[in-house]
Amino acid sequence: MKSYVPVSKRDLCDRLPDVSKTTIEAELARLLTEDKIVKIGSYRDARYKIKENE
Repeated sequence: MKSYVPVSKRDLCDRLPDVSKTTIEAELARLLTEDKIVKIGSYRDARYKIKENE
């Protein structure tokens, strides 16, 4: 089983400098809506993790 490390929006912006913050926010929102990732923490402290198959 593979374990995924939660990442913040800032981590994604740093790792993907050619992608705008707005695009990253939109994609995170889409992935949350599609139930593919989970949000851990509150708005400022939020981290995102790929949802594990149960």
